[in-house]
Amino acid sequence: MQLEFERLIRDFNNIQLRIDWTAELDFDITLQPVFDLRNIYLVSFNKIAVYNKNDMTSVWIKQFDNDIESISLLDGNNIMLIDIRGLVHVINRNNGDLNWRYNLDVNNYFSSFDIGAPRPIQITYNEDKRLITSIVFITVNNEINILCSITGEVFYRLILDDFIYFISDYDQMTNSVYVSYGNNIAKIILDKR
Repeated sequence: MQLEFERLIRDFNNIQLRIDWTAELDFDITLQPVFDLRNIYLVSFNKIAVYNKNDMTSVWIKQFDNDIESISLLDGNNIMLIDIRGLVHVINRNNGDLNWRYNLDVNNYFSSFDIGAPRPIQITYNEDKRLITSIVFITVNNEINILCSITGEVFYRLILDDFIYFISDYDQMTNSVYVSYGNNIAKIILDKR
């Protein structure tokens, strides 16, 4: 058992984060970034901006009448957005065209924006076969810390130059997460040294 633990510690000492790209945005991100195979979807109050996740070229931008409070990627190449008034908008991922709309028929469906600390992101062995066991990304102000899920030991710390607002789920296709900090969005790759 001691040999396995020593191997685990040795392997985690080889983990590091590398910023692949950073793009300055001219808007604030108000919801957690979501992504699919090609694009990253960023919500800023009442608009959604879509960018190619490999090089941050703009794909399309769409503005709505009310602030968006929820975003989900759906099957059939669709995105579901729910605004603050309870209107559900289902739009096409390729171009932002409206496919359908539904009114939840409630007043002030959501409360106002409440931006707190980003939730921890766990990356499991099933999501990244390079790992021996799960790791956890925890953000504190402008820092991303990688911890061993078994011991809680911090193996790596990346310090950004502004407050971190949101961190996406783990993108298994590119071994990365997308981090919103200040007026920036960054693609941060999980590398092995």
